[in-house]
Parts: sequence; structure tokens; C-alpha cells
Amino acid sequence: MTALAEIMKDAPFFAGLRTETLELVAGCGSNVQFEPGALIFREGEQADIFYLLRHGSVSIEAYAPASGPLVIETLEAGDVLGWSWLFEPHRWHFDATR
Repeated sequence: MTALAEIMKDAPFFAGLRTETLELVAGCGSNVQFEPGALIFREGEQADIFYLLRHGSVSIEAYAPASGPLVIETLEAGDVLGWSWLFEPHRWHFDATR
């Protein structure tokens, strides 16, 4: 099993996948890291990726003209970030910040 598939097999999101399927999905993935405060994606941009969070947290934010960014959800290790790639129009509906 590849290193990425080894990491993914322990995540609840991938529970129950056969080894062959897990390897296929892992082959499409890569291991990325974002520094604290980094913008992962911005509302309105093309959504063509999703993330399995392994460490740290990510804030899902909506922009309010009167007050700036509002955190509407915080994701933690083990969560999946980025469902918008599945549904048309394949655009991010919120900002995501590490």
C-alpha cells in the first residue's frame, strides 16, 4: 500500500473502501501543507479539489461587508474540506483559511 493510502485508510471518510479503491483515490491525491493564516481557497473560485485534514484546523468563512470575515464553521483533523467540487457550478461558496 502506498504511503498516502496508508494515511487515508485510517480516516473515517474512507472507511470501508477496498484496498484497490483506496489506492486509486490515493493515486489522485497529494500531501500538501498550509501555514497558519494561509488562504486555502476563496469564495467564487473554481472548486476542483478536496482535502482530508490530518493536523490543525481550518476556518470556513463568509464575508460580511459591515464586519469582514465571519467564521461559520471550524474543521479539525479527520474532517473533509471542500465538498463544492462535487456539485455544479463547481465553485467555492465560502473562503477557507488555515
